[in-house]
Amino acid sequence: MSTEAPTGRARQPILYADQLWRQQRFFAGFLVAVGLVMTILLIYQGQIAKSANLIWLIYIPSGLLLGGAFLLYKRRSYVEARDDGVKVGTLRSSVLIDYDRIRGVRVQPLKLAFQDRRSRMVAPMMKPLMEKPALFVRLRGADEEVADIKKRLGSRMMYEDTIALPVLDADAVADGVQDLLLQLSDLTTSEIEAQAAPDAPDEERGDVILTEAAEAASARGTIMTIRAKKSDVDAFAKGKLNADEFRKRASITTYAGDTSGWGGGSVFGLAAP
Repeated sequence: MSTEAPTGRARQPILYADQLWRQQRFFAGFLVAVGLVMTILLIYQGQIAKSANLIWLIYIPSGLLLGGAFLLYKRRSYVEARDDGVKVGTLRSSVLIDYDRIRGVRVQPLKLAFQDRRSRMVAPMMKPLMEKPALFVRLRGADEEVADIKKRLGSRMMYEDTIALPVLDADAVADGVQDLLLQLSDLTTSEIEAQAAPDAPDEERGDVILTEAAEAASARGTIMTIRAKKSDVDAFAKGKLNADEFRKRASITTYAGDTSGWGGGSVFGLAAP
């Protein structure tokens, strides 16, 4: 039996580091190549011991050190949807974001994170990434908590309450996060069957909204809203759609709110699109 993680749960590299490696690796290689050629030439000429020529010996370790730093940065820059949260790795540290802090996840072009004044933050090496799809994770929580995450990730990766990350497969990461949010909501087929009433409004016009309140015993808790067409809910209830297909067609939003009036479980409502 395979023990590999699903595609959406696999670690995805953040492309800032990958782009930097692609652009600067030739410079690191150039330093090593020039240093090696000059060292061999000076040894052949018997002039390696002269103090003026010792600088060429520095080229090789400098190139190796520079290339190693770029590779380390590339290896440590990633995003991963785990059971205990979304982990974002950077060169110096990593941040684990609990699912309770995630308000929403979407995939859209990276350039949307660099509008107006933030456009000045776009470095030359970032320009090829601007039109590529990126993972946008909107957070909730106290201002100091969000500010701490922003401080650790940096202003390029996060603005206001939103993390924007160019990754190799943004759709896969978003699907992985939404899949885990669905699992945490304890959504079951029987719950959907019980609420998909036959006298609901026209299936092409109505949206089914599933709202689940976690920690219902306390005054404040986490509320998850799953918005989907009634036709998709009916298809899922009848087994015509599997969980993955239903998740891709539904829109998932979580937020903090007053759950004191909830008795637990899930509640469905119908709304016009």
